Amino acid sequence: MIIFQYFSDDHADDLTGLAFSQAFIRKGGDIISELDYLRLPLDARKKGIAKKLLNLNLQQWEQMGVAKVKLEAALSNGGLVWAKAFFSATDRKDVKAILDKAGRELPPDQFDRVKRVFDNYYSRFPDGKSFPMVKWSDLPGMDQVLRETYWKAELDLTNSDIISKFKNYVA
Repeated sequence: MIIFQYFSDDHADDLTGLAFSQAFIRKGGDIISELDYLRLPLDARKKGIAKKLLNLNLQQWEQMGVAKVKLEAALSNGGLVWAKAFFSATDRKDVKAILDKAGRELPPDQFDRVKRVFDNYYSRFPDGKSFPMVKWSDLPGMDQVLRETYWKAELDLTNSDIISKFKNYVA
């Protein structure tokens, strides 16, 4: 296992903290990256800095032969950001909790579209471990629902279609 970490003195402060932690783990024949923490100070957000960091990480992941990147989407905007970055949800319970939140917060016509994506995926893949959160991130009202949600996420670096979309996202 190799771990890279950087934490500012105020890393826990949502307004000023800076933190990054990533581990590389060999599991069987695969190398897995676990992105444990990524926080930028508030005044550094929405300026493309996180995308630049992810682009640099992607280059590193490709050079190392990383098969998957795993993380827990959390913090203030993490649920939305990682969905837009083409990470998939790996735990149906997390997805169901977000669906339930959408049911409470969205008008019925918007919620129906959200539920349709859920139903379509899980009818095709009842034990699915790769729910395409990006499909929700593009639906009306879901940007607000996905903020401050928690879900276990994964980016499959062996999937050329996903890699292409991720590269466009971080470019």
